[in-house]
Amino acid sequence: MKNNLLKKMLLPAVAVTGAFILHATALAAPYSGYEYKFKQPDGSSLTVKLFGDEYYGRIESLDGYTLIKDAKTGWLCYATLNSDASDLVSTGVPYYRVNSVQPAQFTKPSKGIKLTGANLEKKVEEGRVKFKAASAPENTISQGTQASSKSVSSTAKMPVNGYITGLTILVKFPDDESNGVPILPTSEINNMFNELGYNKYGNNGSIKDYFREVSGGTVTYDNIITPVYYTAKNPRSYYNLPTTPGQTIVYEALEALANQGFDFSKLTKNPSGDVMCLNILYSGNRPDTWAVGLWPHKSSLGNVTYGGTTFNTYQMTDITDTPSIGTIVHETGHMMCKWPDTYVYYDVGSGAGRYDLMSSSSRFNPLWPNPYFTHKLAGWGSSEKLNDYSAKTALTANSNSRDLYIYETHKQNEYFIIENMRKRLRNSESADEGLLVWHIDEYGNNAYPSGTNYMVAVEQADGLNELELGIDSGDSNDLFHAGYKTQFDSSTVPNSNLYDGSASGLKISEIGSIGNCMTFKYEPPLKSITNAPANLDISSRSGNAITLSWLAPSGFATKNYNVYADINNGAGTNRINLGVTANTSMNYTLSNNLIYTFYVVALDAYGNQSNVSKPLVVSTDNVLPSAPTGLRELGSSSTMTDIAWDNSTDNFGVKKYEIYYGTTLIDTVTTTHATIKGLAPNTIYTFTVRACDINNKSVASSPLTVITRLAPPQNLRISSKTSTNVTLNWDALTGASRYYIYAYENNGTSHMRVDFGYTTGTSVVAATNNNCIYEFYVMAVNSTGTQVSDESLGLVYSKDITAPTAPTGLGYSNLTSTSITLSWNASTDTFGVKCYNIYDGTTLVGQSMGKTFKITNYNPNVSHRYTVKAVDTSDNLSAASNAVVL
Repeated sequence: MKNNLLKKMLLPAVAVTGAFILHATALAAPYSGYEYKFKQPDGSSLTVKLFGDEYYGRIESLDGYTLIKDAKTGWLCYATLNSDASDLVSTGVPYYRVNSVQPAQFTKPSKGIKLTGANLEKKVEEGRVKFKAASAPENTISQGTQASSKSVSSTAKMPVNGYITGLTILVKFPDDESNGVPILPTSEINNMFNELGYNKYGNNGSIKDYFREVSGGTVTYDNIITPVYYTAKNPRSYYNLPTTPGQTIVYEALEALANQGFDFSKLTKNPSGDVMCLNILYSGNRPDTWAVGLWPHKSSLGNVTYGGTTFNTYQMTDITDTPSIGTIVHETGHMMCKWPDTYVYYDVGSGAGRYDLMSSSSRFNPLWPNPYFTHKLAGWGSSEKLNDYSAKTALTANSNSRDLYIYETHKQNEYFIIENMRKRLRNSESADEGLLVWHIDEYGNNAYPSGTNYMVAVEQADGLNELELGIDSGDSNDLFHAGYKTQFDSSTVPNSNLYDGSASGLKISEIGSIGNCMTFKYEPPLKSITNAPANLDISSRSGNAITLSWLAPSGFATKNYNVYADINNGAGTNRINLGVTANTSMNYTLSNNLIYTFYVVALDAYGNQSNVSKPLVVSTDNVLPSAPTGLRELGSSSTMTDIAWDNSTDNFGVKKYEIYYGTTLIDTVTTTHATIKGLAPNTIYTFTVRACDINNKSVASSPLTVITRLAPPQNLRISSKTSTNVTLNWDALTGASRYYIYAYENNGTSHMRVDFGYTTGTSVVAATNNNCIYEFYVMAVNSTGTQVSDESLGLVYSKDITAPTAPTGLGYSNLTSTSITLSWNASTDTFGVKCYNIYDGTTLVGQSMGKTFKITNYNPNVSHRYTVKAVDTSDNLSAASNAVVL
């Protein structure tokens, strides 16, 4: 992304005030072509695409017509602009009827009609007011004014670490049962939030897994899930009225919990004292009334107090029959980390596109957040400053890592971050892979970029600025790699210049191939002076009396050296000048309980300075940190345990924690939790923790005793089966007294847990139903009932006996002397069609995952009779399609 002038030329109609640019805060979940089923008044469903967020959205048919819900009839109708183009209005003609019962005088509007400029801005603002959005992002701080007199802002640093506890309130409505709304078990929601390795319904981990992974283990985010659903006072429809604020159900649920004596004290608070994370999850699908009531959103409560605890921000999401983590993770980025959105609210650009959680969030496998938010704001991961290299250097970037390269420019607020993006695991749904160059402007704004720069932008390797133009949300030509674009500097397209057109000096070249380790070369800008004093160190010490020494910089006519230090007393840092000397050494006397960072710079006879030496840190701190308290077990398996503790205090801050098993040091961490692996099943362990600062180590914490679980039962298998049941067997487990057996039953429309009780033996007969798929598990319990095992590996058993429907509409095209392309209509099946078999007569000639197949050995001199059969996930074969005879 480059050239703010280009953006101003492209967006002349978006006239927004400076104040609105700075303070807009539609912290929202983005929709960019998201397919959604709306119910029409006759009960039929219409699949449409959604564009926008919870504050303003646009609906399109699958073939590109803008639609709107008619206020009088309730039908989704063709939309057009009103007389002054300030709003979308209904034509009164339902979309689905036009092709069959079309009024003679009706002409279809153009495709892709949308609001622009100030009219679009006004609608977004109306949506924000409707949800009572705060007047400014919670993480925005003033940076004064610039020469242009336009105020600028930046996103405040909000370190996020340690053990964080949120609250999730489950809500249902009194008319749910009569309307057939499915109510998922609370245990399933708990697993989605808190279970390590959660993968149900296609989710890539739980919400806890996500934040542990992207924070590099810095954050452990657990949620207290209400043990039962709160039943709302009114029917579901009441909360979807335009006159009912979205906060209504939140106030209700919090008040009910407080009246029940719910203990809110365990919830983690923001520095301002309000609860950091509050999730409201309600049963059933979201309504078909955009930006009203229960439509998923994040907003504020206005600092209300229940049970002595203050609540402000919250997020609300629906619980479908296939719950997903994507929206909740995105909203948690707002709530917990105070990150703003990085997509463009005005539907005229994609912002960070499919490279950032806060711009594009997949339902089941949300992307990593951008590195400005994680590294600079949240404090996750480490970075290497390219500016520290004084010569052309070959470097390696590891894929999907929080260890990054940063290039600083002559503007403190504007710089570049370089990472290796791979389309795998957590980032499998990113738009491209390769070396990703982020252009950061801390005073910028992605949501309302007109009139300012982007806060986080992708330098798109093709130089087409398609993210900014709204052409796409990322494509395969965005990132740098060998065989495509291998250089990025002031002369390339795109270039490494700053937004004002000045040269940043960043030059990287010889970018390597896409891989888990990508190489590139950094070449520093030419300087008249490239060297610095080297090997700054303490050459002698007697008590607090030290001698600093260093080596002269080569290639520089040194006359004197200037020595200075940053002195930290625990409350702040001051810089002092130790003086100028012609020697390569200097004596100095330290004071107690301070941390010194020394630097040396060389001066020539004309006052020119060399580069600054590398820093030397010296500490005289002799105050021990406080001992860790609150050592507790978060959860254990048969081979590992998670433990956590409260922060220790220290005059200069705790640098790390040491975990001991007895007297043996087994791990060192920088956070207040640790995962201890390699443990033995059903074994007692005692752990203690010590806090360490730069010099000292605290006394040990109080001990914590942990008993690991039994090992999981092994070799779960089916020994026999009948038309009504199966016999399950497993190997006996040492230490087990009895075994619990259960399964998850999938009938094609819903998942439910089925329990088969317990046995003291190693087999059980489990009743099964036709046209269901089962995933069996077994868990062991010891004789006292105090220890359970991990669950066994799942055993999948299918009783799907219903074949798919036969393919229809088989035809052919592109007939040549050697080939022919067959195509057909899709079959349907309870559990889904896996593939299609293609036959010539009775001979299987191929298999297709889609609805077409090209036969490349076609012989026009012999007769052919082609048919297609569908194969489902249980390998049931459908009847044959109609035949193509040639």
